[in-house]
Amino acid sequence: MVSVQYSDGSKKEFARISQSLEAELAIASYRDNVEEVQAILGESDTIDVNASVWHSPTRGNGTPLVLTGKKEIAGLLLDRGADVNRVYNNGNSKFTALDSALKELEKQPVLQSDEKLANTEALIEFLKSQGAKTYNEIQGEER
Repeated sequence: MVSVQYSDGSKKEFARISQSLEAELAIASYRDNVEEVQAILGESDTIDVNASVWHSPTRGNGTPLVLTGKKEIAGLLLDRGADVNRVYNNGNSKFTALDSALKELEKQPVLQSDEKLANTEALIEFLKSQGAKTYNEIQGEER
């Protein structure tokens, strides 16, 4: 079962992932598959790139921008209207795409390859250049 919460607040459940382009986009983003993301975005002008997708009880949940580890995918998503500072709430914590990338960077040296490390660093710099903030920074602005 896949659950998709659209950016307008509505929520839908799908029995199969292939029933939801938003879920397919989130999974392709999580897999860092640039070609697949391009193909999915090409299928619909109305795909909700800010939708939060839950398809796994343990990992791979969030918006496509939160899930990607590649600057190229982030650029495609932002070009289609993804909110660089959309806050994702996983039930335990709230975070943005920048928070997610920074968290990934923390575990890079031990668990990831040099290529993955370089991709994450490039993503962080790109997100910052697009005005990305951490959840704490956003909270501080609201006070």
